[in-house]
Amino acid sequence: MKLPKKFSKWWFLFALLIFAVVVGAFLYVPWTLGSEITMENIQGFALLGGIVALVLAGGGFFGGRVFFVLGLLVNLFGLGYMIYLAMARTAQGWSDLVSIMSYLFLASLGILLGIIGQLIASIRRVGKEQKIKK
Repeated sequence: MKLPKKFSKWWFLFALLIFAVVVGAFLYVPWTLGSEITMENIQGFALLGGIVALVLAGGGFFGGRVFFVLGLLVNLFGLGYMIYLAMARTAQGWSDLVSIMSYLFLASLGILLGIIGQLIASIRRVGKEQKIKK
């Protein structure tokens, strides 16, 4: 799949899709565990989903394609791991908290790896441009 160009309106669609997937996964965790889902939960999940979507799609919107791809891949892995932890009930009584904290850690790691990857890609591109000028 080819990613949209910098400042393309398609990045808003990516943000909306990421938001929907993240919020859906967050809602799936308490549902799987049989916990009550309150309006506070939904608001918190929407806030976290919005932040993740804006950071990832915002990076792509401003030209950080490597950032977007790395961040999205690790984010999707984190969502899968969160759902796995909830389904496996690895921490009896704490599965909801453990799974969501694990996701937040992995999402943060994905954003960090995305930043590092984008910096490396930018440095390599600048180095190639300087070699061409010489």
